[in-house]
Formats: sequence, structure tokens, C-alpha cells
Amino acid sequence: MFRAPIEHRHYKSARQHLKFALREHVPGGLVGICGMPGAGKTFLRNEVLREILGAPDEWGEGYIPATEVMVLLDTNSTFSPKAFAARCHRAALKPDLRALYRDSDEQLSESYLESLLAAEKAWFSSRFAQGTPEHEYWRAFGETLIDRKIKYVLFEHGAAIGKSAKGEEPKNHLWNLMSLLETTETMGILNLIPEGYQLWEGRPEIAERLERVFIRPYDVLDKAQLNEFANEVVMKVGSNYALESEEVIRCQIIEIAIATATSMRPVKKMFAKAQVNAASRGSEKISAADLAAAFETPDHVSALWDQANLLHRISRPATKDELFAIHRAHLAAGE
Repeated sequence: MFRAPIEHRHYKSARQHLKFALREHVPGGLVGICGMPGAGKTFLRNEVLREILGAPDEWGEGYIPATEVMVLLDTNSTFSPKAFAARCHRAALKPDLRALYRDSDEQLSESYLESLLAAEKAWFSSRFAQGTPEHEYWRAFGETLIDRKIKYVLFEHGAAIGKSAKGEEPKNHLWNLMSLLETTETMGILNLIPEGYQLWEGRPEIAERLERVFIRPYDVLDKAQLNEFANEVVMKVGSNYALESEEVIRCQIIEIAIATATSMRPVKKMFAKAQVNAASRGSEKISAADLAAAFETPDHVSALWDQANLLHRISRPATKDELFAIHRAHLAAGE
């Protein structure tokens, strides 16, 4: 059985934004789903796409409307454009939508399995030699997208594109990808951690075409948001565990919010560790001390907050004062 993310306010807001971004199919459009690790980006994408794409029985034999590409780093921990092109081509020839259904109770239909089989045959008859140039992979990728009528390409771990080798510009990789998607009338969906902002920073032409959907964390300093985090996230996760009382959570909610940077995965990990702590002292119920002992190390919490602060910075809209300050600065520069 799959585990759905907590349906908190920021997750629901991101879902509505993503539906809006994908409902109108824009050729060459890119959508970036950006959030903390474990925020539910992949689940959100799959949930919305299932609704938009409909049942596999309606797709037609041999046609699959989407495929998933893992954006990976090479042995030097840098992004390899050629390896990426090869993976894109492979994903188009042998599309696999199980990613959409691994988070669902639905069973894969016979039509879907037949489509996978047809794609598999195409893959075996279309292998490239190891020394194939990068541009050949991209050409074949584009042709296959058109032939198979693929509408969406899903890029998992999209921020890896920003880990380019020295002298390479990551934004150029994204621009080239957008151009290819436009010529094939395909949309790309990138899953991004906050560090993925490097793909659009300083390039308005990319930022304008990249629809950014943010799953924001809660503001610990805002009392209303802190209460919502407690009730809509922490208490719901905690309801899956045996607690001595709700006060186990209530008495240290600020500490919990800080220790987890209000991010979903750390909250779930914290309760799992607290359960182990309780069991190790021979109790079936989690105490306040068990929960406190499940907090991460200072270095880990600090790193979480670095990511959370970055996400806040790249997702926060400009204030009125900031807009006028920018305007005045540009007027002064033109004098």
C-alpha cells in the first residue's frame, strides 16, 4: 500500500497550481515542481497526471502519452549532456509509466501492458552504438516523441542538470531541451529540490517559460502557520503511533518545527525513530523524551534550514517596496 503525503495547505495549493499549468498543453512548456526532499513532488505529479491522462485503455495500442527520465550524474558527480540525451532517447523508445501507478491502488490494464510491449519491440530494433554522437541521440529522441505521440516527458531529479562540468552553462542545457520540446509539441515536467534554482537564475527568458510550482514549508515565526503545522502535519503523522498523550507533541511543537524545518520527510523520520526509542526502553508508547531524542544532529538541522531558507527565497513574491527599489535602481543606472 502506498503512502500518500499529508494533505496540508501548501500541498493542496501546489496541486491546484500544477493542474492549471498542465491542463492547457503548451508545446515546449516546462513545469518545475520544487520543494524540499520528501515534500511529495513525485506523488503530486503522478496524482495530477493520472487525472489528466485518463485510463490507459483510452490511449490506443502502442501509444503512451508520457515517459519518465532519470537525470543522473556521471562518475565525476557532474551532469553529462550526452548521457542525458541517451537516457532521454531510451525512455522515449521504451516508455514506462509505472511511475504513475506505483503510488496508486489501480491495477495496470491489459491495454497499458500491450503498449509497453509494443514500445519494447521498438527499443530492441533501435539501439545505437556506444560511440553515437550526442546530436544523434537528440534527433532520434525528437523523432520518437513525435512517432509515439508522447505529450509529457517527466524528468526526475531535474536539479542534477545544474551540476554541469567546469566551463559549461547549465541554463544552456535547459534552453536546448525547451527548444526540442517545442519542435515536438511536448511538455517537460521537472522535479526539483531548491538548489534547482540555478537552472533559471539570471535568465529571464527561461524563468518566464518555466512554470514553477512550489511546495512551500511553514513559517515557524508565524503563530497561525505554526498551529496549522502542528494540527495538519505533526498531529496527523503522530496519529499513526501510540503516544503517551497529545501533550507529547504540544509541549515541544516549536522544537519539532525547528528540528524538521517543517518538512514532511523529517517529521515522518522523527516519529519512526521515536518509536524505536520507546521500544528500546520497553514501552509501547512514545514519550516527550523519546521524541526529543529523535531530533537530528545540529549539522543536519542546519543543512535542512539552509534548504528551507533557499526555498523561501526563490518562491517568495517581491514586495511593493522591493519593486519600487528595483525600478529606482534601473532609472538611476540609465541616467
